[in-house]
Amino acid sequence: MKKKRSDIYREKYKKKPESKIEKNFTQKDKRKNSKKKIKAKKGLKYTLRRFFIAFLLLFILAIAIFFLTSKNPQQSIDAAMESIKEMNVKKQNDYFEKIDEITATLQESYIGKESRSNEFAKAVFENLEYKIEKIEKNKDGTLKAYLEIKNSDFVDVYNNTNKKSEDFDSEYLKNLRNPKNKKIKTECELILVKKFHGYRIFESEEFVSGILGGEVLKN
Repeated sequence: MKKKRSDIYREKYKKKPESKIEKNFTQKDKRKNSKKKIKAKKGLKYTLRRFFIAFLLLFILAIAIFFLTSKNPQQSIDAAMESIKEMNVKKQNDYFEKIDEITATLQESYIGKESRSNEFAKAVFENLEYKIEKIEKNKDGTLKAYLEIKNSDFVDVYNNTNKKSEDFDSEYLKNLRNPKNKKIKTECELILVKKFHGYRIFESEEFVSGILGGEVLKN
């Protein structure tokens, strides 16, 4: 009786039983693969651990830099007042709400040579003095700073400068810079609002008048 074709193929391709040597090799391969998988898992865990530690250190460093460089209320006021004396518009914008508009108006009001208007504004603030008397916290979380401002009145200095001088601009600016000029004392307040890297300062009318030598509230 002839065998069926299907039986012939089944016998031909029937899996032969593994010898002891083949079994040993198979078991070794399995152990190797298992060890590789374990190593791979350990490597992944190690990499993730290193990444997490690095991220944590960067986060701590960022927080430390923020607290070390962030200005407190007094430091913010000091830096803001310095920006006025230096006529640094960029810094003025960083701290004050509208002082840059005041200084720009001051420059435009100069009746001398237009090319010296910035020099004029610097001269107005050269002898500006201030003292932070106290800082209080408001109910809404903002701060109120009480300041004493002293500066000479640039209009009075102008009136006392010889108008017939050959170089009126130079003489007027020289007189403005004179530290012996009479200074007007003004008591004023500032409102400070916390921002990411310091405080935003809102000027009062008294403050603006004070830095200009009492000129705003003169009349």
